[in-house]
Amino acid sequence: MEYIKTNIKDVWILKPHVFEDARGYFMETFRSEDFCANLGNVVFVQDNESKSSYGVLRGLHYQISKWKAQAIEGMADLFERPNKKSEEEKSTEEEKDRLLKTIGEQKVEIDFLKKKYKQIYGYEPTL
Repeated sequence: MEYIKTNIKDVWILKPHVFEDARGYFMETFRSEDFCANLGNVVFVQDNESKSSYGVLRGLHYQISKWKAQAIEGMADLFERPNKKSEEEKSTEEEKDRLLKTIGEQKVEIDFLKKKYKQIYGYEPTL
């Protein structure tokens, strides 16, 4: 911390040292022993400030092993191809395709029968 005396009585500028990197920054904005040594006794102990960039999570310094284990455990899911499907998904998709094909065939048959009905009776059937 840099202590800068101003021309105004009892007014100081306190300029903290900022430690910055790609993740963001950290600065100690107050430390009691440093403050007292420069400006007199106070009861306040310490104050810090940090700013993190988007996606940066701070404060896990001693939990990295647990975090790393969880990350490694889920790593296979990250690299699995999105088109890789389970047998149940494949079976469900095949059944869906079969049913859609049947519906399509039935629609063609119904349209054909409606057309023939109109040719024979002169009007469209009511269903």
